[in-house]
Amino acid sequence: MANEYINDNSHESASKGDVQNLALRVELRCTTFDESIKKYINRLGWSIFAATIGSAALMFIICGIYINSILK
Repeated sequence: MANEYINDNSHESASKGDVQNLALRVELRCTTFDESIKKYINRLGWSIFAATIGSAALMFIICGIYINSILK
């Protein structure tokens, strides 16, 4: 992305439009990266929540079976 501007072998100065174009590309990449991080964290959070609820339900069932077997 930026290499085409940085590694340019010509000795021409970058125009204002070139600099603005590069800035927009960098900003777009950062925005896309931020959104993907937010999606990953959200998905991870819901996975941890589901695992916690599932574990609690399993413990409740096991305790219920154990108490039921003691009371017989």
